[in-house]
Amino acid sequence: EVLASHNISAEDLSNPNLPQNPSWNSFMREYLEVVRRHQSSAIHLFDYLDSRSRVQPRIMLDAYSKIFDEIVRRSGDVFSMPLKLSKASKMSLWMKINYMKLRARLSVE
Repeated sequence: EVLASHNISAEDLSNPNLPQNPSWNSFMREYLEVVRRHQSSAIHLFDYLDSRSRVQPRIMLDAYSKIFDEIVRRSGDVFSMPLKLSKASKMSLWMKINYMKLRARLSVE
């Protein structure tokens, strides 16, 4: 239904030229904005979790945000090349994960 509103069919999803289709670009802009809104509205929910319970969801948010930012950078082209995090992004996530785990451990002790 959402794809059809942008004149995209399910069969179009297998077309390697889909990322160049203006309808796809329009769909992706709209979809990425919806994702951003949902993400923003959910951030405050972390406040309802204690510091230890917050670690895992925060890590997931950071990882998904980096992937999402890459999709935005590519203007929604998720077909021509696989999505990968750069080594710098992976290292940043690793450092953040370990920092958050340490902080959670110290806040309990």
